[in-house]
Amino acid sequence: MGIVKIGRVRLGHPTRIVGVVTGQKSLKKLKEIKKNGAEIIELRVDQLRSHKPEYIKAIIDNIKQTGIPVIGTIRHTEWRKKYGVHAEEKRLDCFSKIIFSVDAVDIEHESNKIRDKVISFAKKHNKTVIYSYHNFFKLPAPAVLDRICTRFRSSGADILKLAVTVNSLEDAFEFMIYVKKLSKLSHVIGIGMGEAGKFTRIYGGLFGSCITYAYIDRKVVPGQLPLRGLKKKIEGIYS
Repeated sequence: MGIVKIGRVRLGHPTRIVGVVTGQKSLKKLKEIKKNGAEIIELRVDQLRSHKPEYIKAIIDNIKQTGIPVIGTIRHTEWRKKYGVHAEEKRLDCFSKIIFSVDAVDIEHESNKIRDKVISFAKKHNKTVIYSYHNFFKLPAPAVLDRICTRFRSSGADILKLAVTVNSLEDAFEFMIYVKKLSKLSHVIGIGMGEAGKFTRIYGGLFGSCITYAYIDRKVVPGQLPLRGLKKKIEGIYS
């Protein structure tokens, strides 16, 4: 397992904190975001008020002036709501335009129509790729997660992100033990969504999860924690 970086930020131990930017309110707080502990920014392009290339590029350039590297994320569910049957064609086009400005991209396991093209294009331009899987209903069986891991390893992506819903502490611990085993073979992000999974966002690094995510203005997934509070909790673990 080689070294993986997002921009100048090397992933490993301790876990790195990603601040999730969803729009103008977040962007007005860039200096505060850095001060409050974000080492990387995830720009949720699908949440922005405009998807014109020049508008998105200006936002990315503005973020990078702070010295914080940027992950470009375009979620297929949100994109489909806006663009319907043309969603994947437009999403691929958007990825192809932002790739020159961002440091990394996140593409979902479920994005069968464009996933391999996005990964190939990103690697061609020396960008880090997060291969993500989300389950907003449950913790899948280990055999299901194993199949996703196999597909990830053959994809050419750099980091596997598993974000699953945990409905109890038992679920959460079972999942994090799985992440711990996986982290010995691959760079992995393991997140338990929901109230029962909050501790995975704080202590995930102890189980080998290389990134944790925090919200700046509003939660984008259940159980997500605010940036400032998460930073303080993680500092208490690693200091």
